[in-house]
Amino acid sequence: MMKHKAAYTMSFTSSNAGGVRWFDQKVTYDNLAQIADAAHYTAPTHTVFSRFDIQKCLSLNSALTRQYGKPPLSDKKANDEYDKFIAQNLNVLAYSGVLSSSLQDRKRIYSVQNSGVLQRIAGDENQCRVFLIQYIEWVLKKFNWWQYITTYADSQHKQEDMDNLKKQFTNLLINTMSLGSKGSAHPEVEAGRIFPKVINLTAYALLIPGIKRGRVMDCPPTNIDLIYNKPNWRDIASKKPKQMTRQEYIQQSKSGAEYELHRHLKDAVMLKVKTYQRQISEIPDSSLGKATHIHHIFPVHSYPTLAEIPENMIALTPGQHLGQAHPDGNTHKIDLSFQRVCLSQKLETIKKSVLERDGMYTYSGFVKVLEVGWGLQDLKPTYKSLRDAIINHVD
Repeated sequence: MMKHKAAYTMSFTSSNAGGVRWFDQKVTYDNLAQIADAAHYTAPTHTVFSRFDIQKCLSLNSALTRQYGKPPLSDKKANDEYDKFIAQNLNVLAYSGVLSSSLQDRKRIYSVQNSGVLQRIAGDENQCRVFLIQYIEWVLKKFNWWQYITTYADSQHKQEDMDNLKKQFTNLLINTMSLGSKGSAHPEVEAGRIFPKVINLTAYALLIPGIKRGRVMDCPPTNIDLIYNKPNWRDIASKKPKQMTRQEYIQQSKSGAEYELHRHLKDAVMLKVKTYQRQISEIPDSSLGKATHIHHIFPVHSYPTLAEIPENMIALTPGQHLGQAHPDGNTHKIDLSFQRVCLSQKLETIKKSVLERDGMYTYSGFVKVLEVGWGLQDLKPTYKSLRDAIINHVD
């Protein structure tokens, strides 16, 4: 279950939004974490503040220039972009009851309404992801729109199912945001930019296919699909020397990663998983790279009893392994949100194996993985029981 659920719900229901939009295209959990942190930093010295006060926050400027690779907040050429970046996330904090909002002399100002929640999510991307997932569900149910999510979740997740969902979403924004009322001849274009941000967070939580570049995805969104500050994958925080080619670095990283794996696992099990997948990643990847890496969903150094269980191994491309599964390419660290996606997709592989009766995987083996890795109990060795367990483990 999600932590702090009651506190977040209490914040939502006490909202004093002051006419702001409930969501927008630059609202992602990594952006929200930065703006919430800047608001938390600014609030002690400002009873009320505007987006211009937030823009003066040194930590925000540092994050945008160093982590995002953006120009400094003082750059006038980027003023319009930063206006949206800051204001849109502040507005979501207002609509969700974390801040209160009003207009004074045609300028929108904010003040802290729920300091406990603001402190909890400030700078914490994981909590902001949980917060936004819960917030979106609350808003959509408030508008009596959640039924469309349920219909899509129960569908075959074909392109026409996604297109129907998008059409209904456009109508929702026109009705709840007055989209197009300021002269836009094509409100569906603006709605189309907001749609992936909302739907992919929900799809991530429910483990159903999301949307990417207008097309329905082959699997649930991964963490990389949810963020604004998408890294350059093949170089992602990889510490790749500038004088080394990407291919040289991939080969070097591959050798190092496999060396670590072979230290702890029997070659036969690892090779069996790799052979079974035929170098096809168990998580669909737009790069079409070959799945030459076998990743331990729960790492060997922390869960040695899972070291030789094939249900704890998943075939990934080098980019997925060193870019998403292991932050900064550090094989001693695990991205917990991507870990959940790995478990979801591994379960699909196991389901296929069980249906085909090829003897490769078993549900009971996956039960052990979840019991040891997440400390879950009383799991049944069935697809539904295991899928429900993963869905409920959002945070």
